[in-house]
Amino acid sequence: LRAIVVHFILLSCGAFDNVKEETMSVNANLTRPIWKQFEPENLMGYFSSSEMLQMYHLATTDKLYEKGGLNHALSFRLTALAFKSVDNPSSQVVLSYQPSNMTISLIPVISENGLNVTWLHMGGKVVYTEEIDSDYWYSESYMASTTGSLFSSCVVQSNLFQISNPRYQPFSVYNKESIQEIYPASSSEEFVWQLIKLVNSRGVKITPAILPKKIEIMIYSNNYPSIVNIESEGSSRLDVVSYYRALGLCLQTRKYSYITSLMDFAKYFDCLDDVAYIGLGQSDYLKFNLSSSLMDHVISPGTLPEMKNFKQAISWFDVILIIGIWLLLACGFQRALEKAGLIRHLKKKKLKRASVEDDLAHKHSIEMVEDQTTQKMSEKNEFLLDDEVCKGANVSLVVFNSEDLSFWDESAAEIFPGSDDEIIKM
Repeated sequence: LRAIVVHFILLSCGAFDNVKEETMSVNANLTRPIWKQFEPENLMGYFSSSEMLQMYHLATTDKLYEKGGLNHALSFRLTALAFKSVDNPSSQVVLSYQPSNMTISLIPVISENGLNVTWLHMGGKVVYTEEIDSDYWYSESYMASTTGSLFSSCVVQSNLFQISNPRYQPFSVYNKESIQEIYPASSSEEFVWQLIKLVNSRGVKITPAILPKKIEIMIYSNNYPSIVNIESEGSSRLDVVSYYRALGLCLQTRKYSYITSLMDFAKYFDCLDDVAYIGLGQSDYLKFNLSSSLMDHVISPGTLPEMKNFKQAISWFDVILIIGIWLLLACGFQRALEKAGLIRHLKKKKLKRASVEDDLAHKHSIEMVEDQTTQKMSEKNEFLLDDEVCKGANVSLVVFNSEDLSFWDESAAEIFPGSDDEIIKM
């Protein structure tokens, strides 16, 4: 509820008015923020775990210096993720991944003997600043409300990204037919969207008023790239050297001065053969087959990760755990009732009710037997001789059906009281 209220206030106050067009040119007098070296331990406790934060996607166009082949400045798009405290708006942190010292090498230096290549600047690193400078960032898009605890998770993820991507590599490799990424870039765009996916996977709903664009320099290939090492494979060394020598000649014929951005540089890859290389280090290279010309691809709007489906998130372990919890609750509830004496009272009441029902059933059974006996005696009396006639007789003959002999035995004494006469049963 608090996140919704904050979001509404931001919309009402025009917090998104500073979102500008992303085609904005580089400001020659642009003053860069004071970037600090990223150290996870310095940021882990920056916000308290329960502190409410606003998360922003930032973008700008800056310049970096290409040192190696072009030896001049290139414009490039830089993005970052910012966190600002709701209770203390001056408390801010901006995380970004950039080329080290804003310098990059797109072409290696080839040795005089033509057998070796050397990369002068390949490094990339995570940096941070403690201020959102609206003069520097031409796009500030509110993304979500989160907490200090999730900010700490982003700090951990930032450190992992820096370790996994020691080189700033701005090119992504995609399959031309399916438009599926088969090798990601290690750039500021990838860094920011990894953090957004992390926050989203933890249950934070991404609700930007204006969805930011994700811009990638895409290389289209029809196969998954392979990694070659020129130190262990002698033939690969010559192939790599020949490729970059030909690339340098291609760039010279089209004039280096025309290459003013990373997008411009990407256009020159396809002036060579169908096979291209991307340097991953001094010895490791990414080799792939080109299936189409390179292009600067804008995914607009940005691809937001899907919220985790609760049904898909439930496993058999979760089901067993839920059943176990319910059983524990049921046992605890039963013990509480026993302790209160309710169970014993209910059992005693049940036993008493059962005893009463048994007594009633027994009584009813006796009454039924007595009724049957009385009825039989009434039927037999119709066939007996009159008491007065039989008095003084020496022999009394009473004829009964064989089925009624048992009745005779039980009631003879009552029918003929005091008689010693022989009873003939037939």
